[in-house]
Parts: sequence; structure tokens; C-alpha cells
Amino acid sequence: VAAFIAETIPSSTLGCVPACGEYSAGIRDISDKYGIFLILDEVMSGMGRTGSLHAWQQEPNFRGPDLQMIGKSLGGGFISLSGLLVGEKVESILRTGTGTISHSQTFQNHALACAAALQVQKIIERDNLLRSVQDMGQELERQLREHILPLKVVGDVRGRGLYWAVEFVGNKETKAQIPPELGFSKKVMAAAMARGLLLHGKHAQAGTLYNVEHVMVLPHFMVSRSRIHDIVGRLKDAITECM
Repeated sequence: VAAFIAETIPSSTLGCVPACGEYSAGIRDISDKYGIFLILDEVMSGMGRTGSLHAWQQEPNFRGPDLQMIGKSLGGGFISLSGLLVGEKVESILRTGTGTISHSQTFQNHALACAAALQVQKIIERDNLLRSVQDMGQELERQLREHILPLKVVGDVRGRGLYWAVEFVGNKETKAQIPPELGFSKKVMAAAMARGLLLHGKHAQAGTLYNVEHVMVLPHFMVSRSRIHDIVGRLKDAITECM
């Protein structure tokens, strides 16, 4: 085994499923014991989306990955940009080896994209937007649990910060899955769009056993309390229409 690769909080396949307890810390220990690289994909969950700069910073007793992929919020949603963060283990290997990385891409180090991303990070720090994500994330959680979770087709709401998913089920008591051929989450997304609400939906399926019908609610970092109430209200109407 050369590497363990995972999303810190799985996104569009499972819908914002956080790790249980000290799972991440346990994977870190196993990786260290057997010399395995631990690689985290935080393209969707990272760079402030969950209320901390990196989503893994909220994992109990977790010491961080060896490699980490970032994107999306890195450019504020306006610039196409992604990046790779390198931990101490990988850095030390490079330094004691050739001291260089022989690798390039067509649009690597694009001046405009990098300048935009740097400005986004400065604004996040200047306006203390991580705290805003934390505060408004708590409000979003309250609203989802109060108004969305009680609906008969909703089996769970879960997430962190401004990174939340609503899972739909065929049976609220047993959590039996909705048959994928019904396309329920797509119907909810269409009904929400008709109400001026853009949702992120299921874009993949985790094998043949786990068809997680869900939509994701991902407000921007400067969202207000009243706007969150508006979002949840429109979401409730959209789900109710599809029931």
C-alpha cells in the first residue's frame, strides 16, 4: 500500500458525511506505522468552507495529511485554480533527494489566477470570514434541523460550517434508500431552481449498494441570517412539492 486517499468530508457522492470520532487520527497513526502517504482531497470542503481553513483541522487529535488538494473556495468561486499542499514528510524526502520537483502544467502558476486567489485569502482574513462561516453555519444547522429534518422524505441533515447536505430516504424509520430510477434529488434541484435557489446535487454513486439521494446547501461565506432563513424556506417548498 503506497497511499491512503480520501475526502476529509465526502461531498457529492455521499453528501457531507463527517468521519466518526477519531477515525482520521487512527488513519494517520496507521499511515505513520507502515510508511503510507496520507492524501486528503479538500477541493470542495477546504479553504474555509467548514469554518476552519482546512476541514481536517476539526478532526480530533489529527496531525494533518502528507499531501492535500485544494481548490474551489481558493479562488472564491470566480477563478479556476487548484493547488497541492505538501506536508513535512514529503518535503523532507524532496529536500534530501534531488531538491526539486520536475513537473509542469500548461496553466501552472497562472499570474491572474494566483493574484485573485491571494486577494480572496486576504479578504477572508481581513473580514474574519471564517468566524462568519462558523456563526452562520450554526444558524444553517438550526434551520435545517427545525424545518427540513421533520419532512417525511428526509432521513438526515449533516455537515459543518456552510457545508451541509440533506439526505432523502424512502422510509424515515428504516432509512431505506429511495430507488435511484426515481431521480428524487434531481427533481428537488429542479423545483428549487424554479424558486431561484441553486443546490448542489448527487453527481456520483458509491457502488451498487449506496445510492445516497441528497442535495447540498452551500451558501457563500458572507451569507446573512435572513438569507439563510430564505434559503431554507425555499428548500422546504421545493422538497414538499416533490413529495
